[in-house]
Amino acid sequence: MKLYLVQHAKAASKEQDPQRPLIQEGRGELQKVTEFIKPLKLSVDYLWHSEKKRAVQTAELLAEAVEIKKAKTLREGLGPNDDVAVLKDELNTA
Repeated sequence: MKLYLVQHAKAASKEQDPQRPLIQEGRGELQKVTEFIKPLKLSVDYLWHSEKKRAVQTAELLAEAVEIKKAKTLREGLGPNDDVAVLKDELNTA
């Protein structure tokens, strides 16, 4: 199994916007990443993201650059304070 971990692109501060969406700089940096990976023709089974607005926006942009065989979906357990043990156990059995 191959596992790609990607952190969300640069987001607004809580003071700027409590939902912390991506800022223009973050979108620009992510655009460079997608331009780099698109020619690689990466294929993934799933693209998981947390419910955070910045994570959803990052996943949407990444989805344009990779082939997703099964689903792009919100995934519980990917939040910044979530316990990774549950996800670790699931990945170990995959």
